[in-house]
Amino acid sequence: MKTTHLPQFAFRVLAVMALVSGSVIASAATLTYSGTLPNPNAIFEVKFTLDTQANLTMQTTSVVGGGFDTVLWLFDSTGTTQLAKNDPPANTEAMISEPNFAAGTYLLILSAWDQHYCLANSVCNGVDYGNTGWSYNGLPDFGGRGSNFALTINANEEDTPTENSHAVLDPTQAVPAAVPEPGSAAMLITAGALLLLRRPWLRLRAARAGRRSAWS
Repeated sequence: MKTTHLPQFAFRVLAVMALVSGSVIASAATLTYSGTLPNPNAIFEVKFTLDTQANLTMQTTSVVGGGFDTVLWLFDSTGTTQLAKNDPPANTEAMISEPNFAAGTYLLILSAWDQHYCLANSVCNGVDYGNTGWSYNGLPDFGGRGSNFALTINANEEDTPTENSHAVLDPTQAVPAAVPEPGSAAMLITAGALLLLRRPWLRLRAARAGRRSAWS
């Protein structure tokens, strides 16, 4: 007959309980979101905070199941400085993975393909925009895919990340910079050429006037 040594048995039980408890404490805290976009140019944004440095992973889980092709954008807390972006091939989940990411507050944005974040006075997706905003180039009807999305934000530290806010928004639209009409552009070029020709003529006229003054 097998004899069970209770003190040793109890120690093993406590050791297993401690291991399980430790794995729960070290397990990742995850923010999970799902919903739909009202149109291909709307965006979904989440503002969140990391209390400590962490291995941060943000990814979609809806594309393969029929949701629209997504792009993920990570910004600083002001939403103006882009830190990372993932624009994967069609029918592929988007993911941004940042190891040892610094503590702080960040803004994660999910958009539909082919929506672009464009800076003022820069060429973005082949267009020169006069203000900072979004291109509003999302595919009509989401390219024939569903309007649903699902997203997770995951970190390896307890109680991180913590959410500050989340919302579906119609973002600021970037407007192409004004371009002179062809007729106006031609007039500007002609005027510039005349000014260049006029300058030597004025110098020559001044030189002749100087010589006349010397003779008199």
